Amino acid sequence: MRKTARELPAFNAEEVDQLRGLEVARRAVDIAEELQATDIVLLDLGDLSSFTDYFVICSATSDRHLQAIADELQRKLKEDGVLPLFVEGTVESGWVVLDYSDVIVHLFTAEQREYYRLEQVWQKAVPVVRIQ
Repeated sequence: MRKTARELPAFNAEEVDQLRGLEVARRAVDIAEELQATDIVLLDLGDLSSFTDYFVICSATSDRHLQAIADELQRKLKEDGVLPLFVEGTVESGWVVLDYSDVIVHLFTAEQREYYRLEQVWQKAVPVVRIQ
């Protein structure tokens, strides 16, 4: 049975942005999983952050793997009409950041992830997805 406009839930602009952000974040998680990224985490930062709503954090097994994940995430999200505001970091540094405003994707080598420990820095964030 099809719902009429009156039966559909109403969302304000902020809630719509948050829903869109969660959709992009989940898409990034799916892409990372397809590319065999490891220890994938999606964190809902909620009111903890004024600059983004979600973090996607994952690890790569090598520099080449890190580059492949970064490239493919950008390509597939672009196909979905989602472009990053900026891309920071280099494969050589072991940390690449893709900033999609509502969602920030952190791609690490295992060594850099252990060093920066973002999950501990943002330990009050709510884990939405965790794929080991």
